[in-house]
Amino acid sequence: MIKLKHFQVMVVEDEELLLKSTARHVEELDMGFRVTALCQNGAQALELLKTQPIHLIITDIQMPVMSGLELTRKAMELYPEIKSIILTGYAEFHYAQEALHNRVFEYLPKPFTSE
Repeated sequence: MIKLKHFQVMVVEDEELLLKSTARHVEELDMGFRVTALCQNGAQALELLKTQPIHLIITDIQMPVMSGLELTRKAMELYPEIKSIILTGYAEFHYAQEALHNRVFEYLPKPFTSE
């Protein structure tokens, strides 16, 4: 059995600046997380999950093509071992409620800090 030295992270965000910034923050934490995939919508992320092992998805909620909520729901159904974190600028309760139904690990407001 191969033992990983890090957890592989996928960041999904439609705004390129936020995509790169989030990935940089994750890498700077230096806590065993390595960003191995960057996607700009949920559909692209779901396709990539078929070919690349991922331990954690960090995703925005509102994106074109497929939302982060839909992505987390489908990822949970297909790959139940993957954890998900949602980053959002939306404070609406129904988003948080749906995230909980999708077994999202964390629901964080944007902008977020390293803490």
